[in-house]
Amino acid sequence: MGDDRRRYGAAHEDAERLREPIGLMDVRPGLVHENVVVGEPAMMLRSAIEEASRREYHVIDMGARVIGDAQAVAREWGEVARNADARTVVVGVGEVTVQVEGGGEGGRCQELAWLMAKELGGHARPSAFVAKASDGRDYVEGVGGAWVSETTMARIGELGLDWSSVARTHDTYPAFRALGQLIEGGHTGWNLCDLYVALVG
Repeated sequence: MGDDRRRYGAAHEDAERLREPIGLMDVRPGLVHENVVVGEPAMMLRSAIEEASRREYHVIDMGARVIGDAQAVAREWGEVARNADARTVVVGVGEVTVQVEGGGEGGRCQELAWLMAKELGGHARPSAFVAKASDGRDYVEGVGGAWVSETTMARIGELGLDWSSVARTHDTYPAFRALGQLIEGGHTGWNLCDLYVALVG
């Protein structure tokens, strides 16, 4: 009988302790938040500038925020390229915007490259423009971007393509495929920005 009372008393004390608030629950856990930048557009820009300088090109830096309407960006870059000295690289990174009208197939980089074909058309010196997505995906599967040169407008005419129609409908992918001036793409794991490079020979 005495053992039963002792067991009952111990159990009762345990139950009472369980009803008491636990001290740890009175303290709200703290939240530790830390931002770590593992990649940013400026990194791509620096790498491109360093490579161009290593190859002894004069560099015109258009910055890490090349943004805005693709047509406006193309006009600006076209003017810079036309007025650049020989052996110059115009380089910048960002993401242009496209106001899509119609059901054309293409991507931001293809759009800007198509517009730059007209800007470079008939350029006095050999010149080229490249637009490539850092993640290797310029909307169309397997396509990372596109390139044009001072001869692209002539080739567009030779193939019977209508530059204005393609630009108006944003149907750049089939046109670049016909030209053979698409840049192959694949998932890189880095969705930072697009890289834009204009070369003046």
